[in-house]
Amino acid sequence: MDKARKAYEKALDRYTQINHREGMANLNHNLGLLLKEKGKYEGAIKYYRRSLQFEKEQNDKEGGGHYPE
Repeated sequence: MDKARKAYEKALDRYTQINHREGMANLNHNLGLLLKEKGKYEGAIKYYRRSLQFEKEQNDKEGGGHYPE
């Protein structure tokens, strides 16, 4: 999982540099999943909240993103 986390963080940095909001939402969600699997729930919640914020900003009409309203 540490390799996956490093890869996600690297990709998140790149998406942040180019302001790719959808990618940032997906990667924050994935990082939340990784932390949840490790039992690091507070960290997971932080990433989930960031993902939700990006999803709301995108106003994802195709299915509401990862989270229901």
